[in-house]
Amino acid sequence: RELMKAEADGSRSRASIMSWWLGEDASVLLDDLLVMDVRQSDGRHSIHYFACHALKAIGVSKESVWRYLLDALRDDDEEVRSAAASALGSVGSASGGTVVPLLARWRDRAESPSVRVAAVGSLAELAIEQDLARDLLQEVLSSRDLYDRDVATWVACVTDLAVRAQATKARSAAVLALRDANLDEDLQGQFVGAAPGAIARIAAALGDQQLLEEVLPALLVELEATEATLEQDLWFAVEAGRTLAFEGLVDVCRWRNDQVLRQAVKKALESIGAHEQSWTRKWTREQIARLEQ
Repeated sequence: RELMKAEADGSRSRASIMSWWLGEDASVLLDDLLVMDVRQSDGRHSIHYFACHALKAIGVSKESVWRYLLDALRDDDEEVRSAAASALGSVGSASGGTVVPLLARWRDRAESPSVRVAAVGSLAELAIEQDLARDLLQEVLSSRDLYDRDVATWVACVTDLAVRAQATKARSAAVLALRDANLDEDLQGQFVGAAPGAIARIAAALGDQQLLEEVLPALLVELEATEATLEQDLWFAVEAGRTLAFEGLVDVCRWRNDQVLRQAVKKALESIGAHEQSWTRKWTREQIARLEQ
C-alpha cells in the first residue's frame, strides 16, 4: 500500500507486480489497486499489465473490477489488452457485459493473436449460453491459427466449450479433435496430460464411462509424475496440461467407486495447494470440492 502511494519512480509498478505474486492474499489491496495513481514515469503500460494479472490472481468479481478490465481491453498496448482479456475469464461475468467485448476481440482478425487467444480462452471459462458455446466450439475446432500459436489454450478452450455446449454431436467432434491433438509432439512433451484430461472431462459430461476408462492410464501416469515432483520439492507449475489432467482425474473419481484413487488424487491436490504460490490455491480448493461432491 505504501508503494502504491510512494513518490519514487517505479514504485507503483513494483506494487502491482507484488500484488500479482500475492494473489488472493492481496485482496485487501484491491480498491487501492483500482485507483492507483499512474504516472508517465512509472511506465503506464507496465502498471496496467501487471494490475490486470493481479486482479485475475486476487479473483474478486465485482463491477469496479470489470470496469477496470474492460477499459484495459481497449488499451493501445496489446500486452495490456491480452492481460485484461485473460483476467476477464476469471473475474468477469456472462451477465456483466463482458461477453460482447471479448467476442469482438476474438472475432477481430486484425487484432493481435495473443489478445484473440486470451479472449476466446476467457469466453470458454465464462458461463455463456449453450448456443454460443456450441458456435464458439466450432470456431475453435476450425481455428488452426489458435492451435498453432497455443495448443494448450486450444485444448482448454475445446474442453470448456464442449462441456458447456450440451450437444452430443459437438462434444463427439471435440473428442475426435482431442484424440488427434494427443499425437502432437507439443502435447506429448510439456502438456502430456492435457488431451487425456480434456477427453475425461467431456466423457463425464457425456456420461460415457467407457471413454473415461480409456483415458485413465494416461492420467495415472501424470498423477505419478506429479507425486514424484512434489516429493523432490520441485515446482509443480500449474499450467494447462497439468490442470486438465487433474480435472480429468477428478471426473474419473466421481464416476468410479475407487477410494484408493480418490485418496491419491486428493492427497496430490492438497500437496499442490500447500506447495505452490497463492494463486494456485483457489484452483486446488475447487478441485477438492468437486472431488468431495
